[in-house]
Amino acid sequence: MVAKNAIGEAVSSNYAKIGVTDVMPTAVKVSNDSVTGATAGDAKITGLISGRAYKITDNSTGISEYTKADGTLTADVSQESALGEGITEITGLTNGTTYKVEEIKVNSVAQLNDITVVNGTQLDSLELPNKVSITLSENRVIDAGITWDIASANYYGDIDGTYTFNGTIALPIGVINPSNFNTKVNVIVSKNITLNKTATANSWNLQVEEAPSKAFDGYTNTKWCSTKPGDNWLELDLGKSYEIGRWVVKHAHAGNEPATWNTSDFKLQKRSDDGLSWIDVDSVTGNTADITDRNVNPFTARYVRLYVTNPVQPGEWAVARIDEFELYKDQNPTVPTVKVSNLAFTDTDNDSRQIGGTLTWNAPTDESNMQFMHQQMELQKEYK
Repeated sequence: MVAKNAIGEAVSSNYAKIGVTDVMPTAVKVSNDSVTGATAGDAKITGLISGRAYKITDNSTGISEYTKADGTLTADVSQESALGEGITEITGLTNGTTYKVEEIKVNSVAQLNDITVVNGTQLDSLELPNKVSITLSENRVIDAGITWDIASANYYGDIDGTYTFNGTIALPIGVINPSNFNTKVNVIVSKNITLNKTATANSWNLQVEEAPSKAFDGYTNTKWCSTKPGDNWLELDLGKSYEIGRWVVKHAHAGNEPATWNTSDFKLQKRSDDGLSWIDVDSVTGNTADITDRNVNPFTARYVRLYVTNPVQPGEWAVARIDEFELYKDQNPTVPTVKVSNLAFTDTDNDSRQIGGTLTWNAPTDESNMQFMHQQMELQKEYK
């Protein structure tokens, strides 16, 4: 087009003025990766489901907000709520802005730790957890309640074994669980009081298989191993006080290591009532056996310690190696009592008399201490 002046003459022009009318957007936009059904509207998103909670992200800023019951949004996640009854849209949005709409759902459930109880623990005494950590779709971690199916475990507290309890997760209102995540916990019944209890030591090898806890995991292919010679100790917190009448130590050869690594000198200790010192309960010297199994006069304690003064046999590398350290309430059955009649002895007057009595042999249960076997005789009547 050629521009002309008022009398019709052609004139040159470097620009022409054109009028432009701005058109304002009349709806929001919904990103393709939004939840199915989400539909863009005028300052709102429709097509949602009443009773569900949603997370809305502004794609241009990356800022996320959460639904409230009335369909408006809040940046405070603690104020999040499912859409109320009859509410199927989110309002108060900015037209022309692209939003991502996500349902709040369960992504994963934390695994619960095994629970170890002493044989004889009845069902109504079990302390099953009442909550579990769950991770939601936006990587938010919250606690969820648990309803346990008690019957599914077929639990017998007086029979050693592992019993699995299944639980249903109680989700917050509006959170969905499309993968049907639930939870479970194993309850291990054992006469061994120490199984899986909390342990520490004065030193240990940094290898996972040789930490203090490995002396209480029920396996002899793992162990606690100290890192320095001389006196070493392995301490245990039982969680509460237990009556103890027997202790067992499984040494290196019980786990197929050299017998010369078996612990030689060691003792069982309990913490004093004031918590300031340790009291010797029983001690062993000169052990060569793979397994030490000893009865003690029953005592009650929460904190116990295995104190090692000579960890190996002569000439070996002197660090402590303990495969398992076990405690039990009940003692080992005693050696049967033998009735012996017409025993003869000579009194101080060299007068040989025939008497009757019951002769009881009391022998330690570990082979290394058989030399300390002694006998006790109960006479049928009093003699002078």
